Amino acid sequence: VYKRQIEHRVRAAGVFTDRDRILLVCHRDPDHGDEWWIPPGGRVEPADHSLFDTARREIFEETGLVAQLSRIIYIREFREHPTRTYHLELFMAVDSYAGELTITNIPEGDLDYGIVRDVQWLKRSELEGLVVWPEWLREDWFWQDAADGFPETRYTGMSHDPVDPRDTGE
Repeated sequence: VYKRQIEHRVRAAGVFTDRDRILLVCHRDPDHGDEWWIPPGGRVEPADHSLFDTARREIFEETGLVAQLSRIIYIREFREHPTRTYHLELFMAVDSYAGELTITNIPEGDLDYGIVRDVQWLKRSELEGLVVWPEWLREDWFWQDAADGFPETRYTGMSHDPVDPRDTGE
């Protein structure tokens, strides 16, 4: 019996906070028009020397900012059943940054080219009307961690898409 392979995707992202604000990037699905906001980051590429290099590169491409990163603050696992993809996301503290916000640094031909629509500092209260990933960016514990300077690495758990009972992997 042939079983389809599970794809593994590792994503590194930076977490920028300033009191009650967070820097997020808006993506729009070109086929359906759905929008969602996430911390700037992306997939590890062959030229990246480390997860920190991945996060710095993606932050620059998606925000125009050059970020200084010191440590991993959140680890998140996500299982996307329809595509049989296992995601591992590592979120890093942004200690400082320089530059001006722009989304014009995304290379033409990149997966995010034309999908990244905006980058903004958003107040916590503004997240309520938006699709935000990960969902815990709205949680009190996240904002308390931010106020405390992200004092420790936190595993945020494994989440799953709903499983299609017909998806047996065969």
